[in-house]
Amino acid sequence: MELSKNDKNLNKETGLRATLALIPYIGGALIEVGFEHRARIKSQRVYDFFEELQHYFENVKGHDVSKEFIGSDRFNDIFEEVINKVSKTDDLKKRSRFKQLLIGTTIPNAKVNQFEIFFELTSQLHESQILLLKKFYKAKPVIEKLKNQVHELNDELNQSKSKENILKQKAQDGSIKQNESILAQTKKSEKIEREKILTENKMKDLMSVSRNDLFGVSDIDMNIFVDDLLSKRLILDISEVQMGGKSYSYDKLIISPLGYHYIDFLIEENKSSIQE
Repeated sequence: MELSKNDKNLNKETGLRATLALIPYIGGALIEVGFEHRARIKSQRVYDFFEELQHYFENVKGHDVSKEFIGSDRFNDIFEEVINKVSKTDDLKKRSRFKQLLIGTTIPNAKVNQFEIFFELTSQLHESQILLLKKFYKAKPVIEKLKNQVHELNDELNQSKSKENILKQKAQDGSIKQNESILAQTKKSEKIEREKILTENKMKDLMSVSRNDLFGVSDIDMNIFVDDLLSKRLILDISEVQMGGKSYSYDKLIISPLGYHYIDFLIEENKSSIQE
């Protein structure tokens, strides 16, 4: 007689329990961890997740919910996908991000087409990596402003240096006037150059990664996190690499368009999920 699916699962679980029990020292503990304990943890995660969703939808205003999309097959697929991830995720912050992503699909005119990409990124990224992305996200407009300042200061410096050279040539020719001072022009050039260097250093701080950015993270882990973000094209290395070499200094990094849109999505959906 052919066994039913439930009977097959029961036989499989019984076989696994018997195998685990044979492992010296840890066998008995693994039975609890591998079955009853694990099932309880997963159930609790999903239960907590449902409670949070209930709290949100009890307080959200009707015009902030797309009832049409919630009734669609697409939303059902998304919901099932999110619940599956929540049950397998022990990171509370990551589960909260999954909630933000799910809620984000229920608002009118939601960016549903981006959900799959951002859902996968949320599944893959460590919280420290998201913190780094947020740093570069916030730095992007500041970097653009500083970059413009550097260009302006560079033009000012070139003009000042040019005036210096003209004055020096006049001094050699004996045509320099009494109110024209090489020393004063040189000091002006030095002042502009100092300001330019300070501005460039501010840019460098915003475009680099250091231990100060991630509390309690080792250098090895930090390098792995950054390399992974680079491989996913969430940040870009714009340093000038000579002779085909590779730079590991991480001192000229910027957020990529994908990374920027991802963090922008998280921030936007986070706003939509917070009720005053």
